[in-house]
Amino acid sequence: MQCQRGIRNLLAPVARHSTEPDRLPVQVAEVRAPLWTTESLVEHSLQLGKVQNLRVAARALNGIVIPAGQTFSFWRQLGRATRGGGYVAGRELREGCLVPAIGGGICQLSNALYDAALSSGCDIVERHAHSRVVPGSAAAYGRDATVAWNYVDLRFRPRQRTRIEIERSAEELAVRFWAADRVKPQTIDGTAEPLPRVLNPIAHTCTDCAVSACFRHVEPSQPTCRRAAFLLDECWPEFLDYVEKSAARDDFAAAPIRFGRYAEVRRLRPRIRNLRSTTMPALLRAASMRRARSVPARVQAQLLGSQQIADAMACILPFDAEHIVVAQSLLPFLWLSGALGGRTFDVLMTRLPLARLHQLLDETGKVHPRFSTLREYRAPDWMVKAEQEALANAHRVIAPHTSLAALFGDRLVQLPWNLPKLSQARLGRSVIYPGPTVARKGAFALRAALADMNCELMVLAGNLEEKTFWNGMHVEPCASDWINDAAVVVQPALLEDNPRPLLRAIAAGIPVVCTPNCGVSGLPNVTTVEFGDVEQLRNAISSTLLAATS
Repeated sequence: MQCQRGIRNLLAPVARHSTEPDRLPVQVAEVRAPLWTTESLVEHSLQLGKVQNLRVAARALNGIVIPAGQTFSFWRQLGRATRGGGYVAGRELREGCLVPAIGGGICQLSNALYDAALSSGCDIVERHAHSRVVPGSAAAYGRDATVAWNYVDLRFRPRQRTRIEIERSAEELAVRFWAADRVKPQTIDGTAEPLPRVLNPIAHTCTDCAVSACFRHVEPSQPTCRRAAFLLDECWPEFLDYVEKSAARDDFAAAPIRFGRYAEVRRLRPRIRNLRSTTMPALLRAASMRRARSVPARVQAQLLGSQQIADAMACILPFDAEHIVVAQSLLPFLWLSGALGGRTFDVLMTRLPLARLHQLLDETGKVHPRFSTLREYRAPDWMVKAEQEALANAHRVIAPHTSLAALFGDRLVQLPWNLPKLSQARLGRSVIYPGPTVARKGAFALRAALADMNCELMVLAGNLEEKTFWNGMHVEPCASDWINDAAVVVQPALLEDNPRPLLRAIAAGIPVVCTPNCGVSGLPNVTTVEFGDVEQLRNAISSTLLAATS
């Protein structure tokens, strides 16, 4: 049958349709189906496999656009389901039983596509009903379409240009058709209403089947804990502490690399048996960022590199990982790829959400239009939207940054900052500015605040503004032991993701003046000021210096 169908397909080929990023104006159909349909012990592993197969198949179909009057073929679009293509053993209906098979479970997607095709008025070219009924499935209502490579296909022809959108949440599969206009639904035997198939025999599973001698029989197993996966990027000590406390031996963890600034991730090895890395895309990202000559180029290199790391991690992610703890930098890409579908997930937050970050930059840019650097630090709109959607679906948000509490409320797991182990430092004479010298880090406000003060300034990071920015001020050369020269550490930043110099100062007992956006509010010796308030900043620095010398 496969050979015959192959010859027929060669003689009458069907086009393979391409994807397009933009939705058409009108949603003409939506079909939702639960991903998890049984809790029996023997079925659970096959359910995990089915959901993985739906992830892989949905990636191949999501976003395709079918021109009016052209035929959509399920198998032409998808290709054969193989292990090499990312498919695993899932549950498949065969000869009245639900049995393990590579690619098993993708009929749930063909069912939803057929139902959506009917609802959107498509002409059905080819459709085959299942031989048995799985209770609660589309087959029970006569709106199912079974598929088997390559001779049992689903084909339909839209009457108008139609885009297919497929979304997977932790619990549901959703298929949506988008087009220019609403149309009358297609009918089944003269009616658009569901037709229950009450007379069809019901499919069996190994749990309720009395025949144990079958070569496909699977013995029930003992229930196991849900397997988790930790997908790391910024390997902050706070996040590594959290993973060490949360992970089980059989969980999975991945990091970009395991040397250099990522070397600390190796401490997870005694805790997690399966620790992997995505070395090549991580090295390429680092090289691209070093070659970048401007802030926009550096941001783009970082985003592209993060996407490549996310794609690599999605490829090695175990299909049976039911809960994911994912780095914020990887989140939008894994969300769009569908790798988080059918799973619950938490997010390791290192910064404000992109939408909030852009809002702050836009508001500040209107007040200070001459600061061009406020307009450079941007992510593309599609990425902002993807992160928003993913964060809305996240189970929890995990972060040490205190400024996130107002955004996520009860969903925030507030981690304590990991202060370095330092002895109490003697107070020096310099105002330490961690930098870099750029508007979003408060450099302009600090320059104005120090203009009338006779004090030494030490800048720890580079200058992204004009070379003469600090002219006229007493700027000391940066020293590796700057903590011994510090009278106060000042970071009046609009945005600060990783305030390590501030934490170092706090651990050494050095006073800190910063904005709430630096994320260390409430720690000892920390004074907070509002971003851009020069007078408040000047008074805080003066008071701190006066207290240090008295």
